[in-house]
Amino acid sequence: MKQIKTAISAILGLQRVLWKHLGFRWPAMLIRAFMNSGKLLDQTRWKNDQSEEAEYLRLIAVFAALYLDLLMKYPEEKAGKIQREIMETAVLNDDMIVSRQCGLLNTIDPFRRFLQFDKHLTQEGSGKFNRLIFYSKEPHEIHYLQTRCLFHDFFNEVGLPELTRHFCNIDRVIYQKIFPEYHFNRNGNWGNTLGYGAPHCEFVFLLKDRPDIEFEEEPGEVMLPLATHM
Repeated sequence: MKQIKTAISAILGLQRVLWKHLGFRWPAMLIRAFMNSGKLLDQTRWKNDQSEEAEYLRLIAVFAALYLDLLMKYPEEKAGKIQREIMETAVLNDDMIVSRQCGLLNTIDPFRRFLQFDKHLTQEGSGKFNRLIFYSKEPHEIHYLQTRCLFHDFFNEVGLPELTRHFCNIDRVIYQKIFPEYHFNRNGNWGNTLGYGAPHCEFVFLLKDRPDIEFEEEPGEVMLPLATHM
């Protein structure tokens, strides 16, 4: 029941962006994606798996199936841009819902807000399936590594590693909205993620109101390498 509610919520939040790019075809494409998502999951280690992790991936598999459908209809670059906007909208909608439910938007102190967000993510969200190593968890500086990413594992197994990189880039949008008081970076290189081939993902949050640090201007968007699909 929880998965059904999550799926319905995701669909309702995506109607506008789906109509923008797919027009009247979006309901049929989305239904087809739901139908094909199970076939994708059957190609992975989570086939016939009834674990909580596998249940979480059933919805993520819908995004992968939708992307494969887009690749059949559009050039790869255009399909990638559409998919990026779809995923960014879905993640942002979900995180904003979580922020309201957890009272994050009413929490003035940014460090306390981060602790609330981290608690929810590791108990209810995708974070409960990942592995994190914290180097620093202080009000002025938060630094941790992610050594296992469920999205990375799944998208690699279905042959769509570029979708992991969408999530890597979306982090920059999400954290700026939820934690505007912090400067978020990847410890000097936006490619420091599993999705871009690094041995782990870097997460660094530095409080902007720090006289001891000069923050460089944010670099441009990380461009996603195109992949070749048969």
